[in-house]
This record gives sequence, structure tokens and C-alpha cells, in this order.
Amino acid sequence: MEGQGMPVLVVGGTGFLGRQVVAALRSREKLVRALVRPGSDASALEKSGVEVVRGDMMGPASLETAIEGVDAVVTSAAGYTRRRKGTPRR
Repeated sequence: MEGQGMPVLVVGGTGFLGRQVVAALRSREKLVRALVRPGSDASALEKSGVEVVRGDMMGPASLETAIEGVDAVVTSAAGYTRRRKGTPRR
């Protein structure tokens, strides 16, 4: 890890697009951290050397933990799709 700089956070790293982003970053030998929902299977990410942080992108505490010490954030997650009628758009 030393000499590679700070990690890039990928939000939604287990999704279709997120996996591609992670693979592209890892192919460039970048350190990668992924914010992953608690129930998601992140074993492939972990095997490829990605630091996995469990949490919810809609939760401020999860985001604070995930972004600590990162160089950049890439989000491919679509958490807004969980919106229900009457839910505020924050």
C-alpha cells in the first residue's frame, strides 16, 4: 500500500458499473475502497485487494467513515431508486 497514494472510494462497487470502475482503477494499481451495502456479496472485491466498508450511501455516518482519507469519490450507485411515494427527495 505504501507509495500508492490515497485510495479512491467507489460507491456502489458491487453493481454492474461499479465493478467496471473498480476493475479499471485496480488495473492502474490504484488503491480502492468500496462502500457496500451490508447484505451485498463483496467477496470478489476483497479478493482483488479492495478495502470494503459496509454501510448505506444515504446514511451520513456511513459516508463519513467511507470518505475518510480518500483522494477521490466515484459513485455509480442509484440509491434514489428506493424512494417511495411521499419520501422527501434529499
